[in-house]
Parts: sequence; structure tokens; C-alpha cells
Amino acid sequence: SPRTSPPSPLARTSPPFLPPFPPPINISWFCLASLAHPGAAPAQMPARHVSLELRLLVMALLVAGAVCNPTEDRAGVGTENGTCRRGDSPPEMYRSVRNSTCLVTGISGMIGSFIAREALARGCLVHGIVRFRTHWGNLGGLLNGSVTLHKGDITDGTFVRSVISSIRPDFIFHLAAQSLNGVSTTSPYLTMQVNIEGTLHILEAVKDLGLVSTRIFNAGSSTVYGKTADEWEGPIPEHAPLQPVTPYGVSKVAQEMAGLQYYHSHRLHVVTGRFFQQVAPGGPETLAIQDFAMQIAMVELGVRGKPEVVHGNLETLRDMTDVRDSSRVMVDLAEKSAPGKVYNVCSNRAVKVRDLLQILLSLSTVGDTIQLTQDPARLRTFDEKILLGDNSKLRQATGWEPTTEFRDTVEAVLDYWRREVKVRFQLI
Repeated sequence: SPRTSPPSPLARTSPPFLPPFPPPINISWFCLASLAHPGAAPAQMPARHVSLELRLLVMALLVAGAVCNPTEDRAGVGTENGTCRRGDSPPEMYRSVRNSTCLVTGISGMIGSFIAREALARGCLVHGIVRFRTHWGNLGGLLNGSVTLHKGDITDGTFVRSVISSIRPDFIFHLAAQSLNGVSTTSPYLTMQVNIEGTLHILEAVKDLGLVSTRIFNAGSSTVYGKTADEWEGPIPEHAPLQPVTPYGVSKVAQEMAGLQYYHSHRLHVVTGRFFQQVAPGGPETLAIQDFAMQIAMVELGVRGKPEVVHGNLETLRDMTDVRDSSRVMVDLAEKSAPGKVYNVCSNRAVKVRDLLQILLSLSTVGDTIQLTQDPARLRTFDEKILLGDNSKLRQATGWEPTTEFRDTVEAVLDYWRREVKVRFQLI
């Protein structure tokens, strides 16, 4: 008689309220659920999480099978029929943002604010979504009536649908997210809700309102590569395996898969940019360059107890791009790319964190007096030695090249923190 495989052990531990899914779905469900309760089987999840667990189960459908990275073929270039190779978009794909309406979610963030400025410079009518209690510091120069702001949250589906219905945007730059890796490890449910449900609210609204011509730029992340960064030889291309190691990385894989699914199933025009580290004035202080610059500015202005910079691992290398460069290419992708494509947004050059810190110290008026102190609490359990992206597909699709010198970027960030520290400590 034919041999049959034994039932999956995961199937035996599935909670009673779940229908019987095939093993790949159960695996993805188990991975997502265990982010909140490591080591617990789904059946052991507290009852108070049931409704959210069910939502995560739906989201898990998007993640199932994503580790093989089905968004591109092995060349990372789309089809082989001669019509669209190496990421090049056919001429009929071009659509200018000039005289169009754009919606930027997360407009008050570092990247969102620079994209808004770029779109305005190209003649676009810009709308932005901001949370009620957001810090508007990055919106300097945009509050003079040039941008229309809508106050709300992307986790509120009714609000998102109302905004999209009222302005019917030609372009959506979706950047709103819980984007901090450290926060995701302590708040995995929040990360999943904001990044996955928020994205679904955007996609569902566009689909249900019949806005099939609306172009959506979906902000991805290099964290989707995760463990691959330590296994891949050379710069990481788009077709490399997706092996995220944080809840944030998992949420970004699901967000990408959602965009891809809505393209395939509903023909929405979705393009994803996988951001490697983006740098500019106004970035979150949890990033190394921002944190170092803030500490140095505090020493310069005499508001730090002693002249030191506390740090974690200084031996890692990171691909860094000035947002003043990359904001141009993000708008270019929205204008030029065919739908269903994924692009690394990176500089194709890696900087050692120690060298970055030395540049900051060389630019400081008190750099030679500052002591470096390693804090074990800042060392990560998993920290890629080298995270370097391959941007050849992006360059071939858009002709883009980063032009800002890295030292100029670092100096701009330090100057920003000098001003910010003065404001925070009421020195002006």
C-alpha cells in the first residue's frame, strides 16, 4: 500500500479555533505568533490575543513561502521574453508626477519629508498623513500651505479610506511604519499591526475605490535579508533569499508580499523599494550615526556629564545613502517602473561604523577630548557583519547615481543635532 506521511507536529498544536491549513501556512502562522510569546505553541497563546492572532493568521498568508523570494527570477530582472529585462521599464510605463496629486504616508518622518519636497519640486500637489501627536520638526518649509496634512493613523482603516476617497491620489508614497528594529523585538504586535495592517488599509482602499491607475511606492527594508547578509558573497541583489531575524524584518516581508499579491490579483500598480540605511538630518536617534552625532553635540554644548560617546559594535559595515539623493530615485521609480517590481535603494558602498564615528569626531570642536565607551547593552544578539546592497537594477531602471559626498552627509547630521540639542536643553 502507498506510504503516507505522518501528520505535521505543527498541525497537532494548532489552536482549536483555527481551520486546518496546509503545513506551509501553519509554519508561517506559528512564526508570527511566536514573536509575541517565544517558545509557546499557538494553542498556549493567551485568550486576550485571540482576535489579533486571527488577524496575524490572515497576514501570515502573505508571508508563506516568501523566504524563497518569489518577487524576481534568479536574474532579478523580470521576464525573459525580450520586453522587460534587467529591471528596465518599457517607455509606456513613464508617468510624470507633474500636475498630479500625491499622498505621502509618514510625511513627518525623515524619508517622507524629503520625498514630499522632491514631489513638490516636480510640480506635484502633495497631501500627507500625520499622527495627532507627531513631532513636526522635519516639516520645516512644508507648513506654509504647500502641503495639505491629514491627521490620523494608518491603523485606522476608515480614516485611510476617507482620505484616499477624498483626494483620489495619482501617486501614493507609503512610508508610515513602526520602523525601529529594537522596538520590534519588545513590541512585535504593534510592529505587525502598523506595518502589515496599515499597508492592507492602503491597498484595500485603492482597490475598493477602483483607483487602478494610482501608483503605489511601497517602502520596504533591507532587514528582509537578515541572515542572508552573512552568507551572501558580495553585494546583496534583489533575488537573494529573505531570512529576516527580527519582527520588523518579518513585517516588511509580509508588507512586500501584500503589495505583490494585490498587483497579481487586482492589477494595482505597486513598486517596492528595499531601503538599506538611509541617512539625513532629522533621522531617528536610534540609528548609530544620529546617536553618535547627538552625543557629540551634547558634549560640545556642555550638557553631557562627561566627554564620552557610548557605543555598541563598531566593527560592522553598513551601506548608507543620503536621503537627499535617494528621495530623487524613489520618485523616479514611481514615475518609471513597471508594477510588481522590487528594487534595492542603496549606495553600493559600505562604511565601517568605527570610521563613521571617527569622521564625526574629526568634525567636532572637541573631538580629541572625547572618550569612547562600549555599552554591552547596545550589542545585538544578531548583528550582520556586512550589510551591502547591489543597486545595479535600480541604476539601470532609472539612471540614478548617488552624488552627495559621505563626509558632507555626516557633517549635515552633526549640524542638525547641534541645533536640536540647543532646542531640547533650552539653550536658545
